[in-house]
Amino acid sequence: MNGMAERRQVTVDDLLFELRQNRTHAFPVTRSWRYFDHASFGPLPAVAVEAASRALSAMSGPGTGGTGARELMEAVRAEAATLLKSRPENIALLTSTSDAISLVAAGLDWRFGDEVVVGSHEFPSALAPWLPLRSHGVDVVAPSVGAGGIHVEDVEQAMTGRTRVVCLSMVDFATGRVAPVAELADLCRRRGAWLVVDAVQAVGAMPVDVSRLGADIVAAHGYKFLMGGFGVALVHCSDRAVAELRPHRLGWKNAYAAHSVRWVAEEVPPPESSARRFEPSLLAPPTLAALHASLCLLNRWSDAAFQTVSETVHRLATELRHAGYRLECEKPAGPIVSTTHDRLSSEEVCASLASAGIVTSVRRGRLRLSPHFYNLAEDVDELIRHLPR
Repeated sequence: MNGMAERRQVTVDDLLFELRQNRTHAFPVTRSWRYFDHASFGPLPAVAVEAASRALSAMSGPGTGGTGARELMEAVRAEAATLLKSRPENIALLTSTSDAISLVAAGLDWRFGDEVVVGSHEFPSALAPWLPLRSHGVDVVAPSVGAGGIHVEDVEQAMTGRTRVVCLSMVDFATGRVAPVAELADLCRRRGAWLVVDAVQAVGAMPVDVSRLGADIVAAHGYKFLMGGFGVALVHCSDRAVAELRPHRLGWKNAYAAHSVRWVAEEVPPPESSARRFEPSLLAPPTLAALHASLCLLNRWSDAAFQTVSETVHRLATELRHAGYRLECEKPAGPIVSTTHDRLSSEEVCASLASAGIVTSVRRGRLRLSPHFYNLAEDVDELIRHLPR
């Protein structure tokens, strides 16, 4: 399963055929486990491990401390733009989702009394970057999220004339509910606010078209559904973000763009008018190489992979319901299924499945299942067969 293969229009049947021929080699985790926990961590496919190994080997020679880093960053940027339906000029490569959210938290001119609206059940990465602003008189407002997830009305009621930013997750990490991002972007445009989206539980497992979403920042660390490991986050920056935000971290790579600092050293990059201006330095070549290989794999299969994830999620939801489990979302729209049982604790169920070689997780008292496109029908069969009743 070559992630660098030439792209062509493929079908779900093409994908399933190749998986049945080559899955245990292409995805080593499948040799020992039925893996349903990409919302926690996405095990690297073989092509990513091989690419990282080659990058490490290339760094073992003389004078190769930064071997290929620039080229790899541009290659990752191009693949990220394809996956997100963005442009390379609008993609920044940062170190984490929190790092991406900090672009806005540290990059705006804040005034006393300004407000940030953050969902009350957000993962800490969506909340932490805003907390230091409280010492500057900025209020962090958390609208309550009910059983049906966050709604546009919830956010609109929480906003005031001082709201500068709305920040939320595209897919909730615990419930799997999908936020109405495009509608919220329209609301923010009308109210003059920025919209920042943590899309780490979406990108790589479902279509994310940033040209249609309309958010200012859409970010996803590479270690979950992107299956690219830790240390690189894909960040789509709107034209407004590129033009108006101050770089939040400065280094040799972007200080000129931020403050017209002129270096004596050679090979200093020219001023940037793209999202590259937010990148202070080069990133580690092995990490970049791994993510690039996984992105090529995802872009190769594209819609077929997303359709496969969706079909697996809906089959899991149906089978769980028939087995007497209650679903957080009756018809999940994202890659996460969240469920509970009336008599059994989620921890008990998770442990029981693990003893049968089936990996899931528990978040906020719910059993969480998060498959990827390489999960086959027999994986679901085994999960349901070992599911405690």
